[in-house]
Amino acid sequence: MRPRWREAPLPAALAVLQALWWPLVPGWLGEPADGTAIALAAAGTAVACAALLWRRIAPGPALVATLAAAVPLGAGLGERAPFGFVAAAFAFLALATHRTAGVAALGGLGTVVALTATVALRGGSPRALIGYALIAVAGAAAGWVWGRSRRRRRTDAAAVAVFDAEAPAIALYAAAGERRRLAAELHDVAAHRLTGIVVSAAAAHRLGDPELVAEAGRHAIEAGRQALAELDRLADLDEDVPAGGLDDVDTLVAERPEVTYTRTGGAGPVEAGALAYRVVREALTNTARYAGGAPVSVRIAADAERLAVTVADSGGTPAAAGVGSGGGLAGLREAVRAAGGTFDAGPEGTGWTVRAVLPATAPAPGRRPAWRGPAALDWALTVLAIALPLGAGLLPGSSPDPLSHPDPGTALLMLLLVLFAAPLRWRRLAPMRAVLANLAALLAWLGAEVAGWTPAEGTDLLGWTLWAQLVLAYSVGAYRTRRGWPAPLAIAAVDGFVFVSGLTGDVVAGWVIFSTVLAGPALLAWAIGILVRARRRRIAARRATVEADAVAAVETERRRIAAGLRVTARRHAEAVVDAAEAGRLSDVLTEARAGLAAMRELLTELRAGGIDAGHEPPPTIAGVAVLAARRRATVRYSGSRRAIAPEMEVAAYRLADLMLRADGTLTVTYLVDGVRLTAPRPDGVEVRRLRALADAAGGAVTAAAADSTSVWLPG
Repeated sequence: MRPRWREAPLPAALAVLQALWWPLVPGWLGEPADGTAIALAAAGTAVACAALLWRRIAPGPALVATLAAAVPLGAGLGERAPFGFVAAAFAFLALATHRTAGVAALGGLGTVVALTATVALRGGSPRALIGYALIAVAGAAAGWVWGRSRRRRRTDAAAVAVFDAEAPAIALYAAAGERRRLAAELHDVAAHRLTGIVVSAAAAHRLGDPELVAEAGRHAIEAGRQALAELDRLADLDEDVPAGGLDDVDTLVAERPEVTYTRTGGAGPVEAGALAYRVVREALTNTARYAGGAPVSVRIAADAERLAVTVADSGGTPAAAGVGSGGGLAGLREAVRAAGGTFDAGPEGTGWTVRAVLPATAPAPGRRPAWRGPAALDWALTVLAIALPLGAGLLPGSSPDPLSHPDPGTALLMLLLVLFAAPLRWRRLAPMRAVLANLAALLAWLGAEVAGWTPAEGTDLLGWTLWAQLVLAYSVGAYRTRRGWPAPLAIAAVDGFVFVSGLTGDVVAGWVIFSTVLAGPALLAWAIGILVRARRRRIAARRATVEADAVAAVETERRRIAAGLRVTARRHAEAVVDAAEAGRLSDVLTEARAGLAAMRELLTELRAGGIDAGHEPPPTIAGVAVLAARRRATVRYSGSRRAIAPEMEVAAYRLADLMLRADGTLTVTYLVDGVRLTAPRPDGVEVRRLRALADAAGGAVTAAAADSTSVWLPG
């Protein structure tokens, strides 16, 4: 791939500056021009500038090439070729922007080693080696933070744009999901009651036995009233669905004297028990429909790892015609797989067997991986705040050499510097406390110097740390929900006091002047943080609008379906009860069949009312379920579902797009500080793509075991 012309201005500018450097600086310094040195510098500069043309396309090789040119030039020519490491710095920024965090960290380490080697080749003292190494570490940390932040901002901006563009589809898919939910509930609950009425009434009507007729009438009254209650609950838009459980399976089986029931083990988790109840209920309904009079066995076995459900019949004759609503087993298969289990149904011998195996333990909630996400940026800032002033203090000529005369005061100064920088680590979680801790360390630093416990030049290093306090002021504006204006003013006041502490004359006037001057940048940083927080609020408001539209679409769909239930299936269920109470068994059978037919038409409408299969689902975590269904895969959700940022929704969807496999299961786990996606391990190429996608969103591939891969995204 060829570099684009827009990459050329930077290397061209460096080449021009280097060309101007040769005739001007030696003349000012009174040094003779060395043609050989200039030729070597020109060759090295050409290599470095050419490498910069590929800094975005191939940032790794570009960094290696610039460092390979910078080290010999810096070691042999010194100030004759000063722009070698400048080119390497730009190459490293490109690496940190366009590659993953680990690759960027390796590039930063290589840059530190190269600069230290250059100083060593030039015969630098141990003090110079350590000083320049610390400066290089600080520069690498700054470049890493800058590149990572830029990469994340670009990714988030693109994801928010995609989310906004697909917002209308979110409401459509929410309505479609509600149709699927109501279809499953109608099939599982109300259709189950009416089917039982049809089967018992048809058998009694066919045999003409008075006792069977009376029993069928009593059953029709009881089941009809239960069907009415369930239909009323749906029509009243009540979402609280009785979960059911293994104890409800005991009650359900007790109503069927032809069933042989075996249950071993404990109760298992509530979710698995509720799903086991659904499996048994649907299987028994099907045996009543298609295997009338056949012996049926129900076996439930639970242990620490799984809950197994088996329902089998030995074959029989259909008890009544036209009672099936269709889709029941398919819905069960989807529900079982979504819970992380397996489902199988089919003929076995002369009969039919349904098997479901459900996990008895939920996935572990997990935690954020160490040194990942936004926290890694804060760690890098902390390293920068420590390494930069220490390196500056060790540069030759800046102060007496602390390495030649080590004393406890130097160690105390380093400890105070660490305490000064440490609050950067929690600037997002507790920005005001971070500011207070930073200012307390600063005052302790000043007190130690006044008391003579640290070198007298210690506060001279504060000029290298002002940026850290501006970062803290920004964090107060960006992450504090209440008024935070005292923080930048406090930073300016304390810094002003520190700077005038060693002056003579009117100290109060000097303190006022210094504090006023420093208040400007501190307040500006705080204001920028407020603007960033306002932008996040606008994005959150847009998401809230999208969610409100989705809720409204769901409500509209539910009301439409509820209206249909009232005039179709409910009317027939009410007629079933009236006919049963009047002793008209033939009318009971007619109305029950009519109610089933009405519900079958409604179920057909609900299942056919989905989105066009050619339309991509919305790029959200909810859209992952639709994507999985189209690929014959399964999505399992774990943890407390909650709203997450739009950019994380889009990132999770894109990762799921790579991780989903046919007949595989993707587990989406909501964590306290993010979301984790776990799926069977893909091949090596796709693992690299997963790493790149997760890294661009601020996350990481946190586990790559032999059989599975997990990806964490920050919340």
